[in-house]
Amino acid sequence: MKILRPILIIRALCCLAFIACVGCDKAQVAPEFEPSGNFDINVSLSTNVITVGDTLDAAIEVYHPPEGLATVPELDRRPDIVVRNRKSTSESFSEELAVTRIDYTLTSYRVGIHPLSSGMVSCAISGTNNLQRPFPQINLVVNSVLTNDQETVREIRTVRAPESPFPWMVVAIIGVVVLAIALAVVIALLVKKPTPERTPPAPPPPHQTALTDLARLKASGMIEERDFETFYVAVSSILREYIEGRYKLHAPDMTTEEFILAASKSHELNAEHHTLVKYFLEECDMVKFAKLEPDESGMLRVWDSAERFVKETIPGQNPYGPQGGQAR
Repeated sequence: MKILRPILIIRALCCLAFIACVGCDKAQVAPEFEPSGNFDINVSLSTNVITVGDTLDAAIEVYHPPEGLATVPELDRRPDIVVRNRKSTSESFSEELAVTRIDYTLTSYRVGIHPLSSGMVSCAISGTNNLQRPFPQINLVVNSVLTNDQETVREIRTVRAPESPFPWMVVAIIGVVVLAIALAVVIALLVKKPTPERTPPAPPPPHQTALTDLARLKASGMIEERDFETFYVAVSSILREYIEGRYKLHAPDMTTEEFILAASKSHELNAEHHTLVKYFLEECDMVKFAKLEPDESGMLRVWDSAERFVKETIPGQNPYGPQGGQAR
């Protein structure tokens, strides 16, 4: 009995320790996110503190009505935030909601505290106003790889004064300097004065550059090969550069879609041009976020709308006037 009693006590202590460990593991499990209302956002990071160049995983979940199309602002802002990989999926969450999930692999090459985004998360629903919410305030802390508190700074050694050169070295240096000056004077007298440089020609107007780039894009064969991802990026870039030059707009922090949408609200554009820009953005969003694979005719329509927008906004050639025109 004296031998069995310590064994029983040890077994009881082991059971209590096992129960405590199980309880700790359960306490560490994060509760599942429950969306509120018909439009909500959940952002999760594998960590929010990294060293320059290290990667982390991020997931953005947008809960929205099943008939809506969710749009998330671009996170890539080099070198503060760099997107290494991006994958988007959509599925049903409940009878009233669908969830669009975007998984990222992120990194950063600048030390500091960087917000992931300050843009808006939106959901476009046909026939109704778009739903919008600001991106959650989440910061990424990036530490330097050079930080080492345990490393001590060595003392600066005593600086030794340079030894005085020998007199013959001073004479040699002076002789070289005099010879160089004399050679420079002779060359200046013998060489003819350069003719004044001609003023470089003025750069072509924005519409001429845009139309040339659009023609080159159409002739590149992307439409026939259905390389729609590269095609939509190229045509968006051409339209953005044209609007920047045409209306003297510059917004480097905006994505191309946000920039063109902001430009479309300018009072200098008429209703016809607003419709062209809206159609252009909807097509780009469908390819970018809904994984639409347009056929050749769809790519041609987008190209035609970009060319028409440029031609109709050439200074002095807008057939509708600054406020005229009717949306089709």
